[in-house]
Amino acid sequence: MSTTRKSEAARANGAKSRGPKTIAGLAKASRNSLSHGFTCRSTLILQHENPVEFEILLAEYNETYKPETHAELDLVQQMAAARWRIRRLWTIETGLLDAEIVRRKPRMNRRFAKLDPAAELALAFRYLADKSRSLALLSRYESRLNRTHERAHETLRQLQLVRRTEKMRNEPTAVHKFNDFNSLSETRPAPNTSRVPFIPLAPTRSNGSAIPDLDRPPFRDHRDA
Repeated sequence: MSTTRKSEAARANGAKSRGPKTIAGLAKASRNSLSHGFTCRSTLILQHENPVEFEILLAEYNETYKPETHAELDLVQQMAAARWRIRRLWTIETGLLDAEIVRRKPRMNRRFAKLDPAAELALAFRYLADKSRSLALLSRYESRLNRTHERAHETLRQLQLVRRTEKMRNEPTAVHKFNDFNSLSETRPAPNTSRVPFIPLAPTRSNGSAIPDLDRPPFRDHRDA
């Protein structure tokens, strides 16, 4: 089989496929476009993080935004990476507060007979906010990642809009329909404006004589003119 025939057969078979539907299938399919090792632990995934969870996140982004070019795929991956790092910051914030509550627990038990969990959280937050830059840095990093996500999303929308516009302009079916519509409008006959005006006849009796109308002057039949 020649190369051309192989390509045509591959396109025909690919057109019959509906793609994966399940989360596991989407996660597996998402790895097809990641030839540069985007999910390697050395670049994004930490040792304690689960790579499959990121692959599922990336698959969901691909399913939502459906990138069709390499530029669109890169932007979708940037969005997924930013969202992954934002989730990591949430984990860090939770861990900082939990660790500070545990660290201050013996001191709080000596000072207070009974301490509400909400008060423990408030005191741990105050200590981290006053004595440490960790919470402030987390807030700055999250704001920066949110801006990265939004910029990538806006650029992706612009690229997809340009691509769809060019596709509509170059679509032969749309051009033919537009030309057919113009040809029909040009060959449509002009309306006939030379019709003879309708003149009603006077009512008559059974013998053919006219019935006089008392509300208007005697009617003159245009046929007698």
